[in-house]
Amino acid sequence: MKTSTVLVGFLCLAAMPTWAAPFVKNGEAVGEFIVGNPPEPAESFGTKDVCHWIEQITGAKVPILHEPSKQANVKVFVGTAFAGEYGSDLERLKGNDGFAVRRKGSNVHVFGSRPRGTLYGLYAFLEKNTDLIFARPHDELGTVHGKTADLVLTETDFIDTPVFLNRRFGPNWPAHRGTGVWLLRNRDNTRDHRAS
Repeated sequence: MKTSTVLVGFLCLAAMPTWAAPFVKNGEAVGEFIVGNPPEPAESFGTKDVCHWIEQITGAKVPILHEPSKQANVKVFVGTAFAGEYGSDLERLKGNDGFAVRRKGSNVHVFGSRPRGTLYGLYAFLEKNTDLIFARPHDELGTVHGKTADLVLTETDFIDTPVFLNRRFGPNWPAHRGTGVWLLRNRDNTRDHRAS
């Protein structure tokens, strides 16, 4: 009995996140996003959209900066321009729209080998660190999430390379911006209705 209790204890410890850092605390942003200057359009869109959903969940407006602040906080660097030290990941992502999220100290990097990969990485970062689900293409009712005053980042080290190079939901969706954005958030890469 004693051995099984110890084993269960070790398994519980192994299942716990190895790193966790506050990004929003008591409804106030304590982290920040850093994007290129000028940012790639897909990276800018994704960062703003992720910040919108973080605000919906926590009430906090997370800053989007072109240069990191001097604060000792979690900084999320968005895009390939900041991913030079992750050469092996970039090589693995070459030629596809996959993405990686990597942490070094209190810095988190979200990137792909192309801007659309970074965009998908931002959504994966959001989904893995919150309870948010982009459930259906409806502006008011389509996204499901809880409410909390605190957002702690725990999932900051993963890579995803797509099995299928072309991913499409359904045959011919109408040219509807809400549907197009929902498809984009769910990694459909056959259309892009951000500008429509």
